[in-house]
Amino acid sequence: MAKLRAILFDVDDTLYSTTEFAELARSSGVREMIRLGLKMEHEEVMRELREVIAEFSSNYEYHFDKLLLRMSPETYAGVNPAILVAGAVIAYHETKARQLQPLPDVREALEKLSKTDLTLGVITMGPQVKQAEKILRLGLMEYLDPGAIFISDQIGIGKPNVKLFMKACRQLAIWPLEAMYVGDNPPNDI
Repeated sequence: MAKLRAILFDVDDTLYSTTEFAELARSSGVREMIRLGLKMEHEEVMRELREVIAEFSSNYEYHFDKLLLRMSPETYAGVNPAILVAGAVIAYHETKARQLQPLPDVREALEKLSKTDLTLGVITMGPQVKQAEKILRLGLMEYLDPGAIFISDQIGIGKPNVKLFMKACRQLAIWPLEAMYVGDNPPNDI
């Protein structure tokens, strides 16, 4: 039996609750749009925003822009739409800066594992800077090997394509049987 040499983690909904956090951050953005002059009810805007996200993916960069394109111009009459979008983006990122936290026990588990001879890293799906920012904001880099961070957009292979896992193993100079992957959704992860 092969000896375990590396543990690689998914980021979203594994190291932190993506779903819970994203809803909170998006809601902050919508509240700011309303504060800046969007004349709509919060829940109505959130429903439309969820639809935008479903259509364009959660990693799409222009959710708030697309959201305004769907709104009647009367709902933001007298306010430059760029101000509404910028306000939403700022509120989203400020929420990210304040609220992004690892799931309970993640930090403790990584701290214990980091004291072993295991290589600890990440295999994650998404835009490279966005995923790297999450790792840094979560404060987890101190436990991870900087050479063991594998981001799909940076590599050109998406999950669940096994080639992503295989490439990570090759770069770490280990056999696949010597690595473990921890994720939240097996059909979508590997």
